[in-house]
Amino acid sequence: MAEENTANAQANNAPEENITVAEVAPQAAETTQQAEQADGDKNVSAAAPANPMPPSPGTLQNFQPPHHHFKWHVDVRVDGHDVYQGFIKEITLEGTHLFVEHNLQNAKFAKLHIHIPPVANATLHPVVEVSGKIISTIFDSSEDCFRSAIHFQEFTLESDRIYLQSRLSAA
Repeated sequence: MAEENTANAQANNAPEENITVAEVAPQAAETTQQAEQADGDKNVSAAAPANPMPPSPGTLQNFQPPHHHFKWHVDVRVDGHDVYQGFIKEITLEGTHLFVEHNLQNAKFAKLHIHIPPVANATLHPVVEVSGKIISTIFDSSEDCFRSAIHFQEFTLESDRIYLQSRLSAA
């Protein structure tokens, strides 16, 4: 097969080259920009790649920023039966990082009761209840416990989502 390719390349008087996508893409972008400028469009900016590389699964990079850093207590009901206590440190409306002493690697779903400290001089200590899917679990040596990435799927009450959103936007 390689001999056929070499014979075809020699027959066409064209040298065999290995061209990578990285070498072709900048040339294509420059050609597009030059064509648009020739048409009179002076505000040409480099276009973002059509298919950017998605973040790796199991990270909070999958969740929309901003990430808010708190240390809130949480009770976790795993797969509908086991209850563990832990805390969260990073949270968005899409998910959180959960820290517990138990390895949740084999678990699929969790129901979180997030204890949100009251704002100044408030007597209520609200608890937000949310169900989520456990995306990944690793051991975090800096906290000496397991860290699980949780993707929120459903808030028990719409008011829980609204309250969490208000607390995150106030931060």
